[in-house]
Amino acid sequence: MNFNKRYYFKNIANETLDIIDKGYYINHNSLNTISVVNNTTVDTIIDLRKKGISGNIIALNFASAKNPGGGFQTGANVQEESISRVSALYPCLIRCKEFYEYHKKHGNIFNSLNQTMKLTNNNLKLQIKF
Repeated sequence: MNFNKRYYFKNIANETLDIIDKGYYINHNSLNTISVVNNTTVDTIIDLRKKGISGNIIALNFASAKNPGGGFQTGANVQEESISRVSALYPCLIRCKEFYEYHKKHGNIFNSLNQTMKLTNNNLKLQIKF
């Protein structure tokens, strides 16, 4: 049987548009946990590891597109700053000077959908509702 890539990708596109129209999708093959806690990002990851969570832990970093590490060196205390203060994030970020210079000149791009629904292998992974 000959694999038709156009047909395959067309089906993925149609599925994505259907999900957007419905406003949600449910993955019956996977269970994910989303937690909102009043704690620093790094302390929360440490706490999860202490509880025996061994899989991938994903933490969303609300980061500055213009200043690597945000204002952590001036005492600011929001998420990116709290991560930069206790990790090697800042030395990694300052290697990307072109990124920060570009955003200082051109600003940020706003994505009104701002949810990523599929991973590169096109499998639906999260149970989410928009």
